[in-house]
Amino acid sequence: MTNGDRLREEEKKQYVASMEALLTEINTETGKKIAIWMGPSQEAISVYTSYKLKNAGNPSVLILLIDELEYVPGATWSFTPTTTEQIKSEIEIFWNGSNSDRLKVVYIAPRN
Repeated sequence: MTNGDRLREEEKKQYVASMEALLTEINTETGKKIAIWMGPSQEAISVYTSYKLKNAGNPSVLILLIDELEYVPGATWSFTPTTTEQIKSEIEIFWNGSNSDRLKVVYIAPRN
């Protein structure tokens, strides 16, 4: 494993931790059981990180493509407040009980 591979693995752990922390907050607030189903995934040519999310007992999948610029690096990584609100909004819209979509892909990019 090269130093670049180790860095990439460490970044992946930080991306997972930031999304898991946000999902814990969302699940506590809403009573949902949303978890990372697959992810994060990054391709060499991509500028975003993708997360596939599932809600327990629901076959639908929400894929979030989050622009890397939306992360706030630090001792523990987290999403910017704007990104956090966008993620929460998309989850609420997708799993609101009246949506019949089985799959939705959402790209979350910086807002100017």
